[in-house]
Amino acid sequence: MALRWRAAGTQAGQFGPVPPTGQVVSYSGATFLRFDAAGRIVDVWSVNELFQLLQQLGVEMLPPLTDAGA
Repeated sequence: MALRWRAAGTQAGQFGPVPPTGQVVSYSGATFLRFDAAGRIVDVWSVNELFQLLQQLGVEMLPPLTDAGA
């Protein structure tokens, strides 16, 4: 089974290293479920737009530093 979803809310608490901002955000994703013969979920795989969410919270994304001399 595949589910496409969208979530929205206000960041009122700590989110990883990001302190509460009070910012309203929304993001989307997809979740894939696999069931056994009895109908029980045996595997879940999910992808989401976390980068989009962090941008809305004002998190500055910097590329990793590389060793230009190597």
